[in-house]
Amino acid sequence: MSILNKTTPAIRLLISDIDGTLIPNNKIVTNETIHAVHKMKQAGIGLSLVSSRPALGMRLYLEQLKIELPFAALNGGEILDVKGNILSRICMNPVLILDICNMLQKHKIEIWLYSSLEWFVFTTESAFVEHEQKALQLQPKIIQNIQEHVTDTIKIMGISQDTVLLDNLAQQIKRRHGREVSAVHSSKNYLDISHLKANKGFAAQKIAELLKIPLSKTACIGDMDNDIPMLKIAGMPIVMGQSSQRVKQYAHHIARTNEENGWAYAVNQFLL
Repeated sequence: MSILNKTTPAIRLLISDIDGTLIPNNKIVTNETIHAVHKMKQAGIGLSLVSSRPALGMRLYLEQLKIELPFAALNGGEILDVKGNILSRICMNPVLILDICNMLQKHKIEIWLYSSLEWFVFTTESAFVEHEQKALQLQPKIIQNIQEHVTDTIKIMGISQDTVLLDNLAQQIKRRHGREVSAVHSSKNYLDISHLKANKGFAAQKIAELLKIPLSKTACIGDMDNDIPMLKIAGMPIVMGQSSQRVKQYAHHIARTNEENGWAYAVNQFLL
């Protein structure tokens, strides 16, 4: 696959995070963003999405923005084409899943599991589940036993209001299983745990390869810790204005916040 264009811009591909980046906090794509996507297409710049969301939770934005390029779900654990064909999938080691979930349960951390097609929870009596249902437009399945779902799990999510505890658990998981898993924040209350290779850097590199576009002509834009792997390899890393200094240190450009149409600002100021 390759993108044909007449102008051959310095950047030929933008790989973008969704939540906190492409969309404001109300999860609705703004008119400014829609116009920016249109101008990108006119300039011959391709757009791909890479998200911590499952693939089914990305479909609204793929359809609304008429994105035709491969995209990555679950932080790069799964790469698909727009027809839903799986191009790459990286599941976690079942033994590690059980150990990590045991670590989280000891600290009373809410646990979700994601496979290709399912989102598993232990209870729907949770404000976080309610929020995620609205954001993803998906219904979770309630499970009783983790062991029945370890063979096809791509991502574990640990959820808590206690962000310090999540940070500490992330470090514990890295010390214990750092050679096989990654543990990063996709938002301040969400800790994403997946196979070490299932990260946005791997996804960005794979998508660029599929499109035959060098990383030097690829821009990546994001806002959270889980975006760092793709920011580190991008020819043009762009970070949202509300991001932490930990993320901003990898930026060539800083956009406005996602509540200030920062994504459209970044496209207009840095890409076009």
